[in-house]
Amino acid sequence: LPKAGVVDALHNATDDARQGNVDYNLVQQAVALLGCLESMTELELAVQGSERDKLVDAFAVARDREIAEGCLVRAERRLEQLLREAKLKELIPGKEIERLEEALHLATQASAEELILQNAKVRLDQLYGTQRVQQALASADPVELRAAINNGRVVNVADDLLDRAETRHVYLLAERKLLEVTEGTDVDNLATAIVEGQKVGLDKAMLEKAQWRKKQLEAQASLLDAMKYNNREALEKEVLLAAAAGVPQYNLDEAETKIRQLKAVQNLKTSLHVG
Repeated sequence: LPKAGVVDALHNATDDARQGNVDYNLVQQAVALLGCLESMTELELAVQGSERDKLVDAFAVARDREIAEGCLVRAERRLEQLLREAKLKELIPGKEIERLEEALHLATQASAEELILQNAKVRLDQLYGTQRVQQALASADPVELRAAINNGRVVNVADDLLDRAETRHVYLLAERKLLEVTEGTDVDNLATAIVEGQKVGLDKAMLEKAQWRKKQLEAQASLLDAMKYNNREALEKEVLLAAAAGVPQYNLDEAETKIRQLKAVQNLKTSLHVG
């Protein structure tokens, strides 16, 4: 800015010169200089402010009056800064990640206000967090979904989306557990997994398969238990039930062998008694 009092002093001197007999050309030079100083003052004040339209107007006037190049350069930089800040603020509430990233990059280059830059970074983290949760929701990986949810809570992803993700996560865990225990032989774990699966609404076909597997394991256990004793009638009954439940053939064969042995013993006893 011009030194304090210089503009006023020149203004007064120019007024006095107009009233006196000072050379016309000299007066015009003073008027031109006064205009430049006033324009420079307005421009510098606009540069220090944050009103873009005011800066645009002051810059246009100053450029026409051909004031110091340094003032114009500072004004151009400040105008660029204000434009980038305005664009960034406009995009922050939206959901366009690529445009926001580009605007943040340009605003950073223009040395935009740090608070605005930080708000944009926070919003970008939130948008990327939202995108990650949405992608994880579409997958069948509970590990990735859990990580996405945890990250989403840190970056303030919308609660309704996180709630849906939590529900999906519980579903996927129940589904994975049921698939695993259905392939195993632990009846108690399978029973628990079926109950959990029913609570979260697992696929009907999956639940039916698990229930059939539970019935099969129970029939197998009952058959093996019956084979410990010599009650042929009870064992024959268990064989029929096991066969209907799809118990492995080798278990059925072992039971049939046991039945034949018991029958042979019974026949021998009968023969000896008759004899």
